[in-house]
Amino acid sequence: MPRGVVQFLLFWYAADTPSSNSGYGTASPPPSYPSSICSSDELLPLVSKAVPRKKKNGFQICLWIFLLIFSAIACIYLYIDLWLKQDAMRRDEEHRKHSRLVWLDLKPDHRCLSFESRRYTAELANIPVQPDVDELEWCMETEITIRGETYDHPRRCVRDEGKIIAEWITHTNEPTCRTYWDQPVKKECHGYHKRIFEAKLENHQPPWDNWEDMCYSTPSHFNFAHYDHPDICIETGRNGIFGRWFVSDNDCP
Repeated sequence: MPRGVVQFLLFWYAADTPSSNSGYGTASPPPSYPSSICSSDELLPLVSKAVPRKKKNGFQICLWIFLLIFSAIACIYLYIDLWLKQDAMRRDEEHRKHSRLVWLDLKPDHRCLSFESRRYTAELANIPVQPDVDELEWCMETEITIRGETYDHPRRCVRDEGKIIAEWITHTNEPTCRTYWDQPVKKECHGYHKRIFEAKLENHQPPWDNWEDMCYSTPSHFNFAHYDHPDICIETGRNGIFGRWFVSDNDCP
């Protein structure tokens, strides 16, 4: 601290303090102080203690350096691993294109699985016999078009007597699996505020189709409402398959 500032503060303090020899408010001259009290060498330790310096921790510095090096190595490893996988996929795709894979003997099942749903199978041909070729994986990555609908991959692939056989389940463009309901007939009340509506299932293909699977999967629309399936299905023999719906009706007790 400058010597002039210290002397000014001491003078101001002495001037504001009442003197014991004179009347109230009379200022006495400031006492003399040795010059050594205001020396910067003696004030420096006080200032140094007021602002302590942080000691550098060598362990923390080494830890941060280790984490940075480890993060850099991990990023490089992940980048190389991703590049190798992409390169393997690219080479495998080119290999499959050059092999000219083709589906043979695409066949639909006789029976329908459900409403507008049928199972198809086919054999994948032209698969090269090489150690690095996974036949089932190639099968699952080969697309096909069935009745105008393109499928990116089969539902599953299996080995059957040395052949690779694939399976698909279609859900569109199957006219013989498109069952529908005849005009529903309004019948008696059943339960609390419920009325029975009954209709006959049409376009059913016995003996291949399972009548329960087709009945419970065929939607309907009547009485200003859409129904995904009937509540009950009834097989009556020669008269056919009938579905029943229990519809809310305030006219029923």
